[in-house]
Amino acid sequence: AAGSLLSGNFIKNGRRQTMIVFNLVCIVMCIVQVISIELMWIGRFGFGFAAGVITSCAAKMLDEIIPVKLIGLYGPATSNFLTFGFFNSMILGLILPSSQDKLG
Repeated sequence: AAGSLLSGNFIKNGRRQTMIVFNLVCIVMCIVQVISIELMWIGRFGFGFAAGVITSCAAKMLDEIIPVKLIGLYGPATSNFLTFGFFNSMILGLILPSSQDKLG
């Protein structure tokens, strides 16, 4: 949420540059998460922040490059697909067994 709220400050430098920089931040934060358990919190926060910025930036870029007659179709598509992805991850979390469940 913090990345989405503050993304306007970063987008002022240019959408393409913002996307490149925060994609690199995502890669670095993924590497930081693997190093140790203590750094996992920092990596997850940094990755989430960068993902929020990228999501806002990508939606803005999409609104700018699609033809005007298709904005009604593709404009809300980003938020709909994000919501569908969150919903699917929650459903999979309910279906998949936890560590206390007997697998055999």
